[in-house]
Order: sequence, then C-alpha cells, then structure tokens
Amino acid sequence: MLPDPSGPTLRALRGLVLATGLAFILLVPGWVQILGGRPGPFVRPWRMYSGVGRDLCEVRYEQRLPDGRSVAVDRLEVLGLGPNAPMFQRELVGVGAVRADARRLCQNLGPAADLRATVRCAGPQGWAPAIGPEEPLCKR
Repeated sequence: MLPDPSGPTLRALRGLVLATGLAFILLVPGWVQILGGRPGPFVRPWRMYSGVGRDLCEVRYEQRLPDGRSVAVDRLEVLGLGPNAPMFQRELVGVGAVRADARRLCQNLGPAADLRATVRCAGPQGWAPAIGPEEPLCKR
C-alpha cells in the first residue's frame, strides 16, 4: 500500500526536491559567471541578450556646406517625422537601411547637397565602423 500523500515524510521530500531545484536554478549562473566554473552537461554557458541589437546602426549625418563648414543634420526633422516617429522609422538596421535613408535625405536636402555620415553598426564582436565621413552619400 502507498504511503499517505499528505504525510509529513512525503511533504518533507517534496520540499527538499523543490529547495534543491531552486538552489540549482539560482546558484549555477553565479558559479559560472562569478566564480569561473566550467559549463557541463547540466550547466549551460549563459549570455544575456546575445542577439539583441545586432546590425543596429548608430548614424551621425552632416552636411558639408560650400564654404567648407559641416553642419549636423537631424534626419527625423529633415524627413518630417519628428521625435515621436515609430520605432521602425527611428532605428536603422543594417548598412542598406542607412544608404536608403541617406537617399531620402538627399532628395529632401536638394540636388546640390553634400551629405556625409559616420556610421557604426553592432555585430557579434561589438561596434564596427561601416561608413566614414569621407564618403559622399548624395550621388550627383
């Protein structure tokens, strides 16, 4: 005959299993991250947010004036989007999106505009330069 499921022995056993599981879940990441423990069959290597932001580009546009000065360009203002534009219009993902955005800016700035950009994009190894300010983005 099976023991009573509400008996003190089974209740203690359930509590012990639960406490062991919770301790494993809470302490193993610290063992790997803080103490330098090696991952094994039950301990996976852990990396927080490993794919978030990949290919996201940071862009600083500038317009070169005929007298040689450079003026910063606010792309949202030039495109008529404003600061409350949707996220998909505010963020540029990938160099292709930056170049397409630059074409729209060139159209809005006029045919004689000399638009340049300093672009760096996020990758698996960190930020990498993508476009330098020496490259004109408006094709004449």
